[in-house]
Amino acid sequence: MMSAEELKVLRGSYEVRRPEYRLALGVAVEFGLQEGAKIVDFGAGDASLETFAKEVNYPHTYQGYDLTAEVESVAVMDLEKTPYPIKDNEYDFGFCIETLEHLQDPLAAVRDMERCCRNLLITVPTEKSLIKDYHEDPTHIYNMSREVVDRMGFYKIYNINSISHKKPYEVSDEKDANIILGVYYGYNL
Repeated sequence: MMSAEELKVLRGSYEVRRPEYRLALGVAVEFGLQEGAKIVDFGAGDASLETFAKEVNYPHTYQGYDLTAEVESVAVMDLEKTPYPIKDNEYDFGFCIETLEHLQDPLAAVRDMERCCRNLLITVPTEKSLIKDYHEDPTHIYNMSREVVDRMGFYKIYNINSISHKKPYEVSDEKDANIILGVYYGYNL
């Protein structure tokens, strides 16, 4: 088993992952994320999504959940244990960035996330992922594919070829996709 420090090195620094958070926040705004929204980050880690939202001065209320709480804005919660101790529709927008591939039953997790949020955005890496050493991460349990994400019933699914600081994302054919992004919009409206 890798230590937390070894996993951080494997996944890269915030600066390396920053475009993923730009992508997620940009797409969420396209799908109606309003300033001042109450957002939740499932699999929050060190709250990098919150760091990015603050960096770009995006007004929001943030709560993260993960197996460990590395920062004050992240509470301890096992995403494998559903139902989550969260009220129905408690959050305006939910994010699950590069987390589902770590879960034994990602579909059960997504269904409960949908219950907790009015809108939900997920990203999962593919085998052609931009993540360094994707196959070497021992915490990856589930190999995500477009077909798997399709079965989860998302409103809109993007195959993301590249993300950069210049534009939030570039949509491509699946064969070229580095990231699959799904948006479930208005699930509980």
